[in-house]
Amino acid sequence: MTGRGGLPGTFASVEHARHLIADALAGCLPGEVLDDVLLAVGELAANAVRHTASGHPGGTFTVLAGIKDGLVQVAVLDQGAPGCPAITTSTELFAPSGRGLAMLAELGEWGWIGSARARLTWWRCPLTPAASLPAAPGGSAAEAL
Repeated sequence: MTGRGGLPGTFASVEHARHLIADALAGCLPGEVLDDVLLAVGELAANAVRHTASGHPGGTFTVLAGIKDGLVQVAVLDQGAPGCPAITTSTELFAPSGRGLAMLAELGEWGWIGSARARLTWWRCPLTPAASLPAAPGGSAAEAL
């Protein structure tokens, strides 16, 4: 597992988090999987900045990534919030936000653990691209996960 803590809770740090993980995992993943991983890092880091105390003045977050047992996993440790991360059920076509966790759920599996003081939000997927997974009977490759 590799990680970097103490990233300032700003949106500029979201891009920095993606670069840190890209550098750490370079050459370890197929390109399609790395693209999904970096998308997940960006989404989880942006959510930490937007929705938790990490985004308050002086706030920080930590980004982590690792590969084990055929899975790649990324996580963001933030400074917590009173609410729970959840997939938004809004159907507004041009809503400016609210689709990130649903998108991550389509690309892999996500979850969280924590409280109002600290929270770890994670996402993981197989090392092989989803398109190469066998489709479930009557379903898509993503449903085979």
